[in-house]
Amino acid sequence: MCSNTPGYELIDFRTHPKLASEEYAAHYLASKFCLAPAGLGWGIRTVIALFYGCIPVIIQDDVAMPYEDFLPWDEFSVR
Repeated sequence: MCSNTPGYELIDFRTHPKLASEEYAAHYLASKFCLAPAGLGWGIRTVIALFYGCIPVIIQDDVAMPYEDFLPWDEFSVR
């Protein structure tokens, strides 16, 4: 839906594996907010976003986040 919208970058790993592998980190580092949907295991996209200094945007309702008893997820993520 947003593939032709200025400011959005969507890279399909299946059709552009070289581009995806070369620029994956650069896109995360250049972004302020990063979508962190479920699908690749228990919160891996959330962890990747945090690793690159990106604010994770979590789009799952009623899902327990890792270490939520100790980490203030509401302070460094957006649901």
